[in-house]
Amino acid sequence: TVTINGTAISIEQNQSVNVDTRRRIAYYNNTDKSSVVGGDYAGMALKKGSNTITTGATVTCKIVSSRDGYII
Repeated sequence: TVTINGTAISIEQNQSVNVDTRRRIAYYNNTDKSSVVGGDYAGMALKKGSNTITTGATVTCKIVSSRDGYII
C-alpha cells in the first residue's frame, strides 16, 4: 500500500509498476497493469508544495518527473 496525501492505493504485484495519475493508468514495460492498482487516481496526484507519501514495509516508492508530470 502507498498513501499519498491521505489517499491509499494498493498495488498487487511484486515488481515495479508505473502509475500515471494524469492519464489514470498503471503500466510496466509497455504492458497495462491497471488491474493490479486499486484506488482513486485523482487523489494520488501530487500537489504543488509539500506532499506526504508513506509506504508499506514491502513497497518502495520512487517519483520520476516525466514530460507529462510525475510518475509515481
